[in-house]
Amino acid sequence: MNYFNQNIVLQSDEYLGEDGKIYCKSCNTPRSWISEDGEFKVRCLCKCQQEKQQKLEKKRQDMIHFEKIKSLKELSLLGRRYENSTFDKLDMNRPQSFVKAVKRCKAYCNNWKIVKSQGYGIYIFGNVGTGKTELVACICNQLIQNLVPVIITNFLEISKKLRESYNREIETENQIIDKLAKIDLLVLDDVGSEKLFKNNGESFMQEKIYDIINRRYINKMPTIFTSNYSIQQLIDERGLEIRTADRIAEMSNAVMKLDGTSYRETKILKEKK
Repeated sequence: MNYFNQNIVLQSDEYLGEDGKIYCKSCNTPRSWISEDGEFKVRCLCKCQQEKQQKLEKKRQDMIHFEKIKSLKELSLLGRRYENSTFDKLDMNRPQSFVKAVKRCKAYCNNWKIVKSQGYGIYIFGNVGTGKTELVACICNQLIQNLVPVIITNFLEISKKLRESYNREIETENQIIDKLAKIDLLVLDDVGSEKLFKNNGESFMQEKIYDIINRRYINKMPTIFTSNYSIQQLIDERGLEIRTADRIAEMSNAVMKLDGTSYRETKILKEKK
């Protein structure tokens, strides 16, 4: 605090009240108070100065919040197609299974503290174009707005990153695995899109995928999976190791099947008419 004697010089927007206090001409609230013995005045902020300071602080906090969201969006790997996907923008004129899935996904976000503490996961599967990726993108964006770190990726991208790590000095294999294993929410999209084969080069990828999923399982980290296939089909038709599929099944507290044909194809056909 700054202390001023009784001969304090008034600013152009101030006046001296009958009580000896300094007042603001704009809001007529004190800019000083007087000690009990009346020997000195102590400067303070008037109402309009306080409001101005509060606005500046809010602007500063908003900027910090914006930069954090921007950083989290870059981390998420959502991409431009889904960077603005939100629940309120979804076309709900779809099968009932999609409508129910939206409701459950909203609840997943709204109860994030419980979801995170319990490590709840979701498995969403259905035909191509039924809205699986769109749904999980909405989850990611809502959580990002609440400053929750998320990553959405797939086996193919993970494989590329791991192979690149041997030729580049950006991230090591261990750093990539650690990031995916420790991120608050990991979304593995389109599981089974690449058929995996045993006893060849794909055994490398099987090991790494299991490592990521198993570490998240052990540490109860929330994980969401989307696929065109049921969990059993991942084993029978796509070559996923049983131990990995078992972990996925155990981690998926909710399993949701989206019925119907491709929403994207239907929408394109309607637009052409």
